[in-house]
Order: sequence, then structure tokens, then C-alpha cells
Amino acid sequence: MVTYSSPGSSPRRFKRAAINKAREEKDELTETTVDLGADFCRACGYCVSVCPSGIPIDEILPLLDRFQHVRTDDTYKQVLRRNFELLGFDPNSCEECRKCIEECPYNLPVPDKIREAYSVFTES
Repeated sequence: MVTYSSPGSSPRRFKRAAINKAREEKDELTETTVDLGADFCRACGYCVSVCPSGIPIDEILPLLDRFQHVRTDDTYKQVLRRNFELLGFDPNSCEECRKCIEECPYNLPVPDKIREAYSVFTES
């Protein structure tokens, strides 16, 4: 059995410290999730695998989430707009088949969020 410890500390103390650190990280993630709400894309890619139009949903929705929640300074928003432009997304390519919603483990309204992203990133 391998034990991890540093000089002068017991394996039990090391384990306790690791558990405390994991709890702190979990608390931080929980706070972030609460701040963002349940309606944010985790970029898992399940939706992309079923999209008949090949829309890069797992790239579009995180850009939207960052634009709305992460940083709001104009320079960062311009970078996000440029990243969206580079995707070359045509909003008319969405067939509204709703397969993405069925596949999304978080039940996000993907077509609605795609339209929202297009609107947000193409406004002057």
C-alpha cells in the first residue's frame, strides 16, 4: 500500500487536508454554478454529435455564457465577438429538429440560445 505524506505529517492528516481541499473546490464550483444559473453550457459536445447541420454548438454557447456572465469589459466582449465571427455560423443552418435538446444532459433550450448568441454577437 502506498501512502502519501510529507515529513512530520501523518497519512491521516494528509488525507484530511486533501478532503478539506476537495470540499473547498466543490464549494467554489457550487458558487459559480449558482452565479451562472442552471442555464449555461458545459461544452460536453453531446449536442454537436447529433446536429444534422454540424453547428459548433459547444463553441457558440460557451462564448455566449462568457459574454453574459464572466467578464463584461468592452475589450473582452470584442474578443468574444471576433471568436464568434471566426466560427462562420449561419443562423439559418439550424433545422430546428430539436435533437440537440433531446441529447443535452442539462436540457438547455439550444436553438433558442443559438439564436440569442447570433443576436448578441452581431448587434452593432
